[in-house]
Amino acid sequence: MKWLRNIKTKHAGWSGPSGKSGDSGVAVFGDIHANLEALAAVLKDASKNGIFRFVCTGDIVGYAANPSECLRRVRKLNGPVVLGNHDAYVWQEEDLKNINLEAGLAILWTRKQLGEKEKTWLQARPLSMDFNEGPPGEPDRTGKWFKCACCLVHSSLPDPSAWQYVMNPVQAERLIRAQTADLVFFGHTHIPSIFAFNPQTEMFSAECPAKEGIHQLDPGCKYLINPGSVGQPRDRDPRASYALFNPAAATIEIRRVEYDIAATQQEIKSAGLPIRNAERLSQGR
Repeated sequence: MKWLRNIKTKHAGWSGPSGKSGDSGVAVFGDIHANLEALAAVLKDASKNGIFRFVCTGDIVGYAANPSECLRRVRKLNGPVVLGNHDAYVWQEEDLKNINLEAGLAILWTRKQLGEKEKTWLQARPLSMDFNEGPPGEPDRTGKWFKCACCLVHSSLPDPSAWQYVMNPVQAERLIRAQTADLVFFGHTHIPSIFAFNPQTEMFSAECPAKEGIHQLDPGCKYLINPGSVGQPRDRDPRASYALFNPAAATIEIRRVEYDIAATQQEIKSAGLPIRNAERLSQGR
């Protein structure tokens, strides 16, 4: 698609919403889809865990009724954000014939809600972004840090603009064998997933959907990780999903957070958006 640029950038540094910096870990989240109640609950949960660094796998808008409010909240976090397909659809001018009816109607509605500055900000998001995690000083004498090169993408590498879904172990193994980053965080499927590959032993493992809780990482492996969806989970669990990456402990924690689903559903209905966009939230699908 010519309207997308396969930009690959590096995040210049970390600065939380209050200008703080530190080593408490990183919250990885995405697929918010204009669900303000779910986003607020996730950010509150992250704050309770001492997290003020955030990376977003895209799709801030689409489906639900608070695109502008969600954009403002995400921008205030001052973390890396990559472009999601729904983010792209609200500013690009191609038709929506290959998109399902409920998603397409929400995109048309969202185009009318967002101002030009908001659309311009979304348009400027890269398709993929590199960032590094490691000890705050050199050399690393603790022996505990999972010092690694990370990559952020919404769909999949190496062709992010194709919006391909990584839905099963066969797809994931093909991608993870080719990736150069130690960790690749992605979204798009709305299902929390952890895929691992050890280049030395050629062993591959998959957990999809990934269970709630803490997962230990092996520094000798490559990982392909989906934190799940904040605003529209599709693994039969309606709770908002996101992940905490703790490089000091070399762990990924999949967290599930309760939020006011009924309030989000009512906002969707009041906005005149497709009823299906509301109903599916309580079903987690």
